[in-house]
Amino acid sequence: MSEVKTQELLILSIPTFDKSSGHPVTRVNRDKVDIKKWLKKDTNRLQIESLLEKARQESCYGLAANQCRSEGIPDQIAFSGWLDVDAFILKMPNETPIAIIAPEITEVSSIMVRTQEGCLTYPGRYIKATRQTRVGLSYYTLNGEPCVKIFEGLSAQIIQHEIDHLLGHDDEDFEFPISASERGPFVKTGRNDPCPCTTGKKYKNCCLPLIKSMIV
Repeated sequence: MSEVKTQELLILSIPTFDKSSGHPVTRVNRDKVDIKKWLKKDTNRLQIESLLEKARQESCYGLAANQCRSEGIPDQIAFSGWLDVDAFILKMPNETPIAIIAPEITEVSSIMVRTQEGCLTYPGRYIKATRQTRVGLSYYTLNGEPCVKIFEGLSAQIIQHEIDHLLGHDDEDFEFPISASERGPFVKTGRNDPCPCTTGKKYKNCCLPLIKSMIV
């Protein structure tokens, strides 16, 4: 996992709120920052390692740094309170959780889906959002290696949700439940119609399965 032993990790909590907890992290300027050197800073790597361990412990699909507060070993970190590191954890079912560092969405699909999303920060509430079915993501691994990858369906939805956290965009409408008319894709397409994302495939063989995998 890491160079940091488990017992040396920060003890993290996830405070909960009824309303917005928006407080953006300090984003990494990828044009000016050497990520491998950035990760060698104890405070940066320690926060990400601790976040990864916290995500393993929680029942969640993802966890952004600024959802968490440090509750332990304060002498190891240059600030107290909310984590402030440009990273989130992606934790897909039956897969090993991975750290996504300095994420940037590089491309999106043409299909948008209305969603209702649970969140550890807002227990018992559902965030109403509009998500793309596919996203291209540029990011760095915990080893500082650059990656560019296409994510689809549920993983694309989680990525957009966690980046919203990093940006401090937590001021969605937390009404629960949302009405049936607000659920599902904006584009009303028949199963056998051409997919609106312009691949030329039938909707049922293209974006429809992705939408069914998402939390709508």
